[in-house]
Amino acid sequence: VSGLVVRLIVPRGLWLDEATSVDQARMSFAGMIANLRSTDVHPPLYFSVLWVSVRWLGSGELAVRLPSIIAGALVIPMLYVLGKEAYDRRTGLVVAAIGSVAPIMVWYSQEARMYAFLMLFGVIALWAQVRILNRGGRLVWVIYAAASIALVWTQYFGVLQVVVQELAFAYFIW
Repeated sequence: VSGLVVRLIVPRGLWLDEATSVDQARMSFAGMIANLRSTDVHPPLYFSVLWVSVRWLGSGELAVRLPSIIAGALVIPMLYVLGKEAYDRRTGLVVAAIGSVAPIMVWYSQEARMYAFLMLFGVIALWAQVRILNRGGRLVWVIYAAASIALVWTQYFGVLQVVVQELAFAYFIW
């Protein structure tokens, strides 16, 4: 809850990249996808969510930042789950507490850009990998795959995390 409150206090206005995202989200869906394909360097997942958000909530500063605020706030319990799975409950609590106020996490959770989604999907994919290595299970493989796909469809640099995680699987199997 404190992490969400911290993320809701946004002391700055929209900057150029955020305004560009909002402008793209105001286009028709087909127009936005065409614009992303021809002029932007980012995949469409975040922009599709922002497009829906603009239709439902409008294009005010809080409305366009709300998807990132929610995703950034969801990172906090996922950090707890990851810390608990990787080590223990205490580690989960510590990492969640740090994540709730970490300046870079708060900053990117307040931007009308894709970075909070990148953090969320990255943490989910990492949790799923640790869970697979600890316990296995079919559902967690589906979660890992979905989070990895969402990671890449949010930001192309997500491929780097996926490659590293695949190398970790290969090392574990070896």
